[in-house]
Amino acid sequence: MKFIKISAFAIVLLLLMQIVSKAFIAIDSSDIENIYGFYAEPKNSLDMVMIGPSEVYTGYAPALAWEEYGLKSCNLSIGAVPCNMYKSIVTEIVKRQKPKLLVISAAAFSQGNWNLTDEVYLRKWIDNMPMSQNKLDTVKTIPKNINKDDEKVKDNISDTLYFPLEKYHGNWKDPEAVYTSFVTRAYMRLVSDV
Repeated sequence: MKFIKISAFAIVLLLLMQIVSKAFIAIDSSDIENIYGFYAEPKNSLDMVMIGPSEVYTGYAPALAWEEYGLKSCNLSIGAVPCNMYKSIVTEIVKRQKPKLLVISAAAFSQGNWNLTDEVYLRKWIDNMPMSQNKLDTVKTIPKNINKDDEKVKDNISDTLYFPLEKYHGNWKDPEAVYTSFVTRAYMRLVSDV
């Protein structure tokens, strides 16, 4: 009986840690809306998906494309997303959708390698995708030889894949950012049944 109580307590504690961990991830609301919005789309419902950095979500309006042309489309764009994340993003797209057209913004390829190992920009995508083999494989693709701290970045992301609270616990100092991100995520889940 004692073993069952301890096991139940451990499971509840792990679930609470998972929820609290997600609550403390603070990123731009537009990135949350684009990522969670994509996952909220019904399976195989999109004709077109666009991916790329912020130029995509500031330059293309899926709602207008639907209203004007009947085109069911989505922006899966993330501010300053490194181009080394594109393969992972495309993998997520083809797991959930069968678009007739996939538009990939080449802007990230022309901006050099400044963000290929930048933890902030990598985490915008990695921390907000569901746990899967693709997520684990994505972390493995982070380069090790561009900057001196690359190995550390890869290790930091790997170490916090399951419980990002270790990374984001300091965000309590910015309650407004945590609140905004949390409310945006909660709203996106509520309206989409993700």
